[in-house]
Amino acid sequence: MINCSVAGYGRMGTLHVNEIERHANALLNSVYDPLIKNDRNLPFAHSFEDACQSKDLDLMVIASNDDQHFTQLIKSIELGHHVFVEKPMCRSLDELDQIFSALKRKKISLVCNYLLRTAPLYVWLKEQIYQGRFGEIYALDGEYLYGRLDKIRNSWRGEISDYSVMQGGGIHIVDIMLFLLNECPSYVSSASNKIVTNQDKFHFSDFHSARYEFDSGIVANVSANFGCVHPHQHTLKIYGSKGTFILDDQGPRFIGFTNPEQKAEFLSFKQKPDSKSLLLHQQINDLSQGMPSPTSISDLNTMASVLYADESLKQNKRMKIEHYN
Repeated sequence: MINCSVAGYGRMGTLHVNEIERHANALLNSVYDPLIKNDRNLPFAHSFEDACQSKDLDLMVIASNDDQHFTQLIKSIELGHHVFVEKPMCRSLDELDQIFSALKRKKISLVCNYLLRTAPLYVWLKEQIYQGRFGEIYALDGEYLYGRLDKIRNSWRGEISDYSVMQGGGIHIVDIMLFLLNECPSYVSSASNKIVTNQDKFHFSDFHSARYEFDSGIVANVSANFGCVHPHQHTLKIYGSKGTFILDDQGPRFIGFTNPEQKAEFLSFKQKPDSKSLLLHQQINDLSQGMPSPTSISDLNTMASVLYADESLKQNKRMKIEHYN
C-alpha cells in the first residue's frame, strides 16, 4: 500500500483525498490545512512538518496555495518522499534550480498535475501532429480564459505577493504547447495590463500575453486572461502547412482546405480529462508496482517557460530561455 499525505484541502486537495480513499493501493496517512475545519473526521495533521515527517509516508500530495508549493516540495524531496504537486511547483527561476538540484540528490518521483495532457482531445491531437496530418507546424495561438473574476477579487490570489496569472492559469496552455510540439521555446517576450481589476485589491496584472519563439521557426502566442467577461475556457489554434486545428466555444475542429464552401470536421473527443486526479492515480499505480515514474524533465521545462515569461515582464525585454536536459 502507498501511504499518502495531502497538504491543502481546498477544491483540488479534496479531489485528491477522495482519489486516495478510493484507490485500492493507497492509504490516507494525514491531511494538513490550517484554514479548514475537519468536518469529515479525516486524519488531520497539526502542521506540515507532522504531515511529511511520518516514517511510513511514501507520497506527499501538495495542493496548498501557490506560494506554499516550493517550500513544501523541497522539504518533501529532502525527506525522500515521492511528490505529486499542483501547478505551479515554484514561483521563481532560483527555486526551480533548487528543485532540479534536489532531484539530482534524491531519486524520487515528482509529478506536476498538468492535467490537460490526459484529455482525449490533446492525446488525439498529439498523435495527428506526429503522423503528419498538419504538415509542418508554423504557428500556435492559445488562450486561458479564466472567467472567474470573483476568485481573484475575493480569494488568497489577491493576498499573496507576486501572484502570476501565467503561473496560475496560462501554464496549462504553455504545457499543452510543449506537449504537442515536442519542442521547447528558445525565446519569450511578454506584455501585460491590469485594466479590469484596476480598482480591486488584486494587485497584479490580470492579463498577460507571451510570444514564444522556437528554433524550428514556430511562433506561439499564449495569453492568460483572468479579467475576461467569458465563461471559463481554453482556446487553441494550430496552423500547419496541410491543416488547421481550432478549439473555441464552437467546439474542436480540423480544417484541411481553403474552399470557403467546405465545412470543418468537428471532433467529438473530450476536451477535459476524465478526472482531475488521473495523474495522481497513475503515480500511485506506478509506485504500488515498484516502478516509480521518473521525474519528467518536461514538467520542469514547462515551469521554466512560464517563469521566463514572467521574467520578461519584469525586465521588459525579450528573454532567452534556459531549459533543463
